[in-house]
Amino acid sequence: MTKILFEENFIVCYFNPEIPVLAHRWKSHPSSSDLRAALMRMITHFKELKKNHPQLTWCGDTTNLGVISLDTQAWLTKEWPGIMVGAGIKYHALVVPKDVFAKFAMNKFKNNLDDHHGEQIVISQFADESSAFQWLRHSVSLVKV
Repeated sequence: MTKILFEENFIVCYFNPEIPVLAHRWKSHPSSSDLRAALMRMITHFKELKKNHPQLTWCGDTTNLGVISLDTQAWLTKEWPGIMVGAGIKYHALVVPKDVFAKFAMNKFKNNLDDHHGEQIVISQFADESSAFQWLRHSVSLVKV
């Protein structure tokens, strides 16, 4: 059963123990500071949930995220991957937007993660949450804790 962990006007963060996954969906474009604060809040939840769910995965639905600033893109490239690795994220499903500019930023993020942290985090892109969750279920089934 999915449980909402927190919700703001721009994001909802929820936990599905059946996969298991900590997922979030951007509902609208956040400010740079709101984006960073929400991601850090989710990392705190991830670390806590991982204690009882060692195969916990991560899913981010960026469909409604919108275009993010160059400053935030730089933070996502330089700082965020290390934070994710430190939290123990192994599988990351990314639901990508249809907007070409927003999709470009998410592709840049994915490519950076693959290039610099591919040994630690497996990331894949999807058109919808259902496909992302299916991939995460399959990925978790292959891993022994």
